Amino acid sequence: MKMKENEILYGHGNLTGIVSVEARANGEVSIWRRVDGKIQKSTDIFEPFCLTKDENIANHLIQNGIKVETLKGDLPFRFKILMRNKNKINRLFDDFYKTADFDIWKDPRFDYPNLTSQYLISSGNSYYKGLGFDDVVRMAMDIETTGLNPETEKVFLIAISTNKGRKIILEEQNEFLLLKKLAYTIQEIDPDIIENHNIFGFDLIFLEKRFFHHGINFNFGRSNCLPYESYSYSDIFSANDNKDKYFTRFHIAGREVVDTMQLCQRYNSITRVVKNAKLKDMAKHFNLNVRNEEPIPGDQIYLEYQKNPEKVKRYALADVNEVQGIANILLRDRFELVKLVPIRFEKICTCGNTNIIEYPMIRYYLKNSHSIPEKSEEREYSGAKPRALHVGYFENICKIDVASMYPSIIIEKKFGPNYKQSIEKDPLDVFINRLEALKEMRLGFKKMAKNGVDSTSKSTEKALKIIINASYGYLGSPNAKFNNYDSAEAVTTYAREVVDGIEKQIANKKCIPLETDTDGVICKLSDDLTPSGLEYEINKFLKKTHPGIFVEAESKIAWKSIYVYRTKNYAYINEKNELKIVGSAFHNKSQPIYFERFTAEMLNLILRGESYKFKNTFLKKISEIENRNLSILDFAKKDSKIGLCYKSLDGNKKVEKYLKDYDIEFYRKILIKKAWMFRQCFNEVDYANFILNQSDVDLFLEGKTFDSEIDFKTPEEVKTMTLGKTLSEELEVIKCLNLELNKFVQNECRLMLTSVKYKKVDTKTSGFNLEISYLDEFNQYEEEKIVRFLKIDLKKWKTPSMSSFKKQENFKYFMELLLKDLNFNKALSYIMTDKLTIANLWDFC
Repeated sequence: MKMKENEILYGHGNLTGIVSVEARANGEVSIWRRVDGKIQKSTDIFEPFCLTKDENIANHLIQNGIKVETLKGDLPFRFKILMRNKNKINRLFDDFYKTADFDIWKDPRFDYPNLTSQYLISSGNSYYKGLGFDDVVRMAMDIETTGLNPETEKVFLIAISTNKGRKIILEEQNEFLLLKKLAYTIQEIDPDIIENHNIFGFDLIFLEKRFFHHGINFNFGRSNCLPYESYSYSDIFSANDNKDKYFTRFHIAGREVVDTMQLCQRYNSITRVVKNAKLKDMAKHFNLNVRNEEPIPGDQIYLEYQKNPEKVKRYALADVNEVQGIANILLRDRFELVKLVPIRFEKICTCGNTNIIEYPMIRYYLKNSHSIPEKSEEREYSGAKPRALHVGYFENICKIDVASMYPSIIIEKKFGPNYKQSIEKDPLDVFINRLEALKEMRLGFKKMAKNGVDSTSKSTEKALKIIINASYGYLGSPNAKFNNYDSAEAVTTYAREVVDGIEKQIANKKCIPLETDTDGVICKLSDDLTPSGLEYEINKFLKKTHPGIFVEAESKIAWKSIYVYRTKNYAYINEKNELKIVGSAFHNKSQPIYFERFTAEMLNLILRGESYKFKNTFLKKISEIENRNLSILDFAKKDSKIGLCYKSLDGNKKVEKYLKDYDIEFYRKILIKKAWMFRQCFNEVDYANFILNQSDVDLFLEGKTFDSEIDFKTPEEVKTMTLGKTLSEELEVIKCLNLELNKFVQNECRLMLTSVKYKKVDTKTSGFNLEISYLDEFNQYEEEKIVRFLKIDLKKWKTPSMSSFKKQENFKYFMELLLKDLNFNKALSYIMTDKLTIANLWDFC
């Protein structure tokens, strides 16, 4: 590796074995290193800094004796304020902004990384260089308490497990002695990393209160340093989790603290395969749950301990063993990742990808005394456009993925921070050069991992993948200093061209494209092609049309079958005969577990060729609900106000007593609606056999849902059935299909337009009074109510062409009918009489 590449990737520092760093505002740094298995502590000095883009402020500080370095280049952040004399500079800033009434550190004219990152940026050092994951000492710690309130309850037992094989149970009748024993044990084990599930949300908060209660020194750190709290931010939650991203982080000097619950939340936000991040559920998912006994409810643990202490000890040890098992799986790539990034290890477990990309770039720029760019003004840009090309059940399936598509496009087309910029945002060309080096490095580690060289190769390959895949997102991030929306848009535009080309090539090879995604296509293979054969044909095509881009078949063996429900929602049986489910329609966190199990069971039947069992299985489930054969825990879900609850006959009720008083009709309707999700899996013959000709057809028809994209009959099916028929005959077809006309108009206008042939009217010459303003007649609330009811895109609704159409008198009357009593039959009759068509409305939508 060239010297420049090495500095860009790993930094210019040469200190190895760092396991923890504490940097202080006065420029003093404590460094703990593990050398030959033992801890060595050393100190260092650095100059804390703050970057500013305001020349007037820089000059003012210089005049007041503050050292300010002018960086090379013309990028905005070109003044580096050196803050070694913290008291003087803080006093100066306080005076300077005394009358301003705002926080200097939140002023966008300044940039101020946290002190530990500042030291790592300045020194070029990073965590764990020269160490393997098993070289550090990791300790999992779990406390058992008499209750949840640390002011009134106490700790009665503590379980500890280390990655070096030690298993410890601490217990004392006297809590004072127990806490003293815990502090001693931590110092004796001397771990580099302390882990537990929800350690920030419970364990450390509880322990801090209890140590204070007894007047004991809360001494968990190295060099007799006490833990201290900070209000920290986590980027690990997905946007629709609706959770507070802030939490109380405890820093323990000389050690790193990792919350495995946060690791699980990150994992779930990406994979979406586990509904929650609870320890037991995650352990089960990772096949770590080796408990031979039933779990003990949290509020029963202390009572159980008084009756059967050995059982509780086994339970507590099982907890810490599961914590360590989860950390063994989810922490390794973060361990390798932090070697490349100037961020403290415990923070890289919760930080977002922006800093992972940006801090190494800032490190290189400041090492070369170069100015830093500022983030570009946020704007929207077009992204990927996944599509379901065909819906239903298919066999002999292959998924073709473009290997690292976005990074490959960035490298090949040079869509980096400098693209289309009048002033280069990345004049040192760090972004693309670093990305290219990372990609090359990853391929090497990937090859080593496949050859089974060592576990580190696999972890390093995963860490590199995280950075590489984050590169595109960084370009489009509103918080990134080197961002470039033109580049981000160019990447997605080119990517759509690539995917469209692959889709056409698949069709040319007599395969059927089913679903296009951001970076690939799922298709039904032709009888004469294997996944490897299709991969070869597409790569031959791409070599000519899109050099530098190549595809890989996800599996060398075709998937058995797939059900495509709608865009980004499908399920399949893979090459290992496993059921895999993708999409929120099938896997929804808000659903009770019973319906998730039902969905999985039905998918298994259909995808494994046992569709004939569908009806009887469904009726059996209906019977289970109607006869109250199920526990309320099958329907329980978490409510933010009342906790674990279910729908009872008296409304939402908290799960306290295990009664079977759930609302039968409520859950019955949900199940019927779920069953109708599988309509598209059946061909016409099977559909008739399993549903239409059965005596219990009415039960199935209750499940008609009009909120899905494709429902009951596809537009093509209805169009075929109504071909050559008059308008009245077409409406009879709709009626025979058991589609009530008012619901059909309400929710399936697009479907009607493909089959019912209304005569279109030229809105420019039809004589409508264009002077009547729809907007003057209805307020915004009423207008949006109608728009939402018709499921019209509000953005499209506000276009100029739609605005002119909204002024037409007949349209106004139609809307009045909707708003008044939602009488669709009357509205439809009016439209037909006056030859104003629903098509006029939907053409604009």
